[in-house]
Amino acid sequence: MAYTNFDIVQGDTWSLEVTYTDTNDQPINISNYNVIAEVTDKPGSKNVIASISTASGGITMVDDGT
Repeated sequence: MAYTNFDIVQGDTWSLEVTYTDTNDQPINISNYNVIAEVTDKPGSKNVIASISTASGGITMVDDGT
């Protein structure tokens, strides 16, 4: 699990494209994985104000690993 901080301004449209690769820089198919994200009021805070999960549908693959 990894923690990453993003600054997202209220009202803005935001998206993130992530590509997972192995040690040989080959794409990894992540279609059977799930993502859980939590939005906090400030970086490092334990005060979760929203959460997002793909648990019901999994990750949508664009290309292998992305």
